[in-house]
Amino acid sequence: MSTIAEMEKLLEMGAKMGLKDEELKQFVRDEQSRMRDEREKDRSERQAKEEREFKLQMEKEYSDRAREERQHQLEMEARKEEFAASEHQRKIQELEADQQFQAAEKMQKSSMESTHVIETQQPLKGPKLPPFDEAKDNIDAYIQRFERYATAQNWIRINWGSHLSALLTGKALDVFARLPPSRSLDYDELKNALYKRFEMTEDGFRKKFRTSKPDGSETFSQFSSRLDSYLERWIELSESTKTYEELKDLILREQFLLCCNKELSLFLKERCPSNIQEMAQFADQFAEARTTTSSFLTQKPFGFERNQQNNRQNNDRQFQSKDNGQATSTNQRGCFICGRFGHKANERDSRRPVRNQSDRFSDGGRGTEKFGNNNNTRYRN
Repeated sequence: MSTIAEMEKLLEMGAKMGLKDEELKQFVRDEQSRMRDEREKDRSERQAKEEREFKLQMEKEYSDRAREERQHQLEMEARKEEFAASEHQRKIQELEADQQFQAAEKMQKSSMESTHVIETQQPLKGPKLPPFDEAKDNIDAYIQRFERYATAQNWIRINWGSHLSALLTGKALDVFARLPPSRSLDYDELKNALYKRFEMTEDGFRKKFRTSKPDGSETFSQFSSRLDSYLERWIELSESTKTYEELKDLILREQFLLCCNKELSLFLKERCPSNIQEMAQFADQFAEARTTTSSFLTQKPFGFERNQQNNRQNNDRQFQSKDNGQATSTNQRGCFICGRFGHKANERDSRRPVRNQSDRFSDGGRGTEKFGNNNNTRYRN
């Protein structure tokens, strides 16, 4: 209720009670004070009630939160106990497995030692294979036959090196003799050393695949089988899988190396790039470090040097004099601009046209030139 409405109501009540002037005013003030006190009391009670309700709500939420935390803590402790039990069980299983493995390894070792003792007590007999002849045998085919024979005879691999060394002669025996004593009887070390000595590497098989021709007593079927084996070994040693992408990358790398000069080719082979992109990156670094371009790092066209040599020989024969059967010196100086003899570069007429390189010696060195568009020809010596 608004203050004006309250005052009008109080004035009306006082008038009904017969109060006037000061008594009416005092009555209104007393009633207003009483009503103000009642409102303040109601407000205080309502605020106290809200505070009690809020406190009860907070206590309830706190108890709920504490209960949830206790429940979560109990769950975590239960999980920890379960994990500890499973970890303990796992460790017990690992210990049992280790004990079983050690027992099996011990038994295997004892059996191998007993077998080794029996073998050492008996004299080692060489394999019933013909010795390696470098003039007739291919080292790769010979080693493959040796491995198949050793597997069929159930030889222990640690003795393969000594058996193979007994079959080596010539350069192959030199390879065995130059290995350190601690590595000479290691079959894998000896095998890799023999492959490197006889160029049975990735690059060696690549060259054999590209340059091989049928032998005199070899049929085309046998030749195709030999090419197939070279290709298989080339792919195997290049560590490429037999997929289209890998084989494509292998051929691209080979063609890339063929286009490079000797210095760049050696640089790339030393880096052993795994793919064509990496090889191209190495080549770009090589060219950038030498401040040059790719055109200066590629090989000359096929037959370029041979054609140059033939041209020089033909020119020498053309410039030999036939007078009295005596030859003049082929070192006669000529013009380096047009390539003709009989004048020097500083003596030539600047109006003389320069013919292309291929026509330089086409007239036998007489120094002929054609002027104009007609068929008139003027010779200048």
